[in-house]
Amino acid sequence: MSTTPPVRAYGIEFGDVHDRLEAVSFPASKATVVDRCGDCELDLLSGSVSVEAALAPLQGEQFASEAEVLEGIFNCVGVQAVGRPQYTDRGGTALATDGPQVSF
Repeated sequence: MSTTPPVRAYGIEFGDVHDRLEAVSFPASKATVVDRCGDCELDLLSGSVSVEAALAPLQGEQFASEAEVLEGIFNCVGVQAVGRPQYTDRGGTALATDGPQVSF
């Protein structure tokens, strides 16, 4: 099993975020993380955003590890990383209520 962090996950391209986070001593404050890699750009399906902007909603956050920083990014970016919300290429919709429900 590889311990190398993903370059792209859940619709987010991290660029050099991982390299910059290697220089951070954890636990670390949000301010420390932003100081170290706040100017790194995250490429999303809907555009791009800086790490600083992505983490802006978090107030006074402490991160125990790089994984917690990435989790914070995933949580704060939300649907911006999704190409077409509620889209499926499998036909129909998950919310379809046409006709009676059949159970097998």
